[in-house]
Amino acid sequence: MICRSDMSLCTPASALSKDNKAGHWTLIPYEADEISGVMIGAGSRADAPEVTLPLGVSGWHAIHLGFWNPHHEYDGGTCVRLKLTGDPCFQALSDFHNDGAATAPVLWDGAELQECFFRHADLTGKDLIIAQQSKGETRKAYIAYFRLCPLGQEEVDSIQNDRADRSHRILIATNDGASLFHHKAFTTREELLEQVE
Repeated sequence: MICRSDMSLCTPASALSKDNKAGHWTLIPYEADEISGVMIGAGSRADAPEVTLPLGVSGWHAIHLGFWNPHHEYDGGTCVRLKLTGDPCFQALSDFHNDGAATAPVLWDGAELQECFFRHADLTGKDLIIAQQSKGETRKAYIAYFRLCPLGQEEVDSIQNDRADRSHRILIATNDGASLFHHKAFTTREELLEQVE
């Protein structure tokens, strides 16, 4: 297992700041039970730019995202947009359960890191591109680490066979005027593809 927990290595460095200011990701040192590092964070109205995290690994891996949702900020849910270099669009990973609502567990110190699966991929020559949801319904984003788990050949074969099997393709349709296409903020081919993805 490989862990990338120093988000201060993201580029360009001009997009990062030790101070909380618009148009930047804020650098936040942290220490948890089994991991420590520097996360990047942006409130829902920060309008932080895309940044790239160099991975420097090769071969197939399972990619897991470690994130923080400071719901004590009452700033809505979290949405982290990720893609690998060469991908046609971002994939949004959202956590709306702990969005500051009365039913959400209240951790007033806001110290809980969570982890979710992103995807399986061959990371040879690839880097991670990180973005905030700054258009349409804006969301906060706090990225603490990425955990990269190498995959064996049997796992890779199984993943590739599943992806090649066209018998269970997914179809998306909508006839609701308030659907994901309702937001006028999503207008480019890449933005529309991201919503379907």
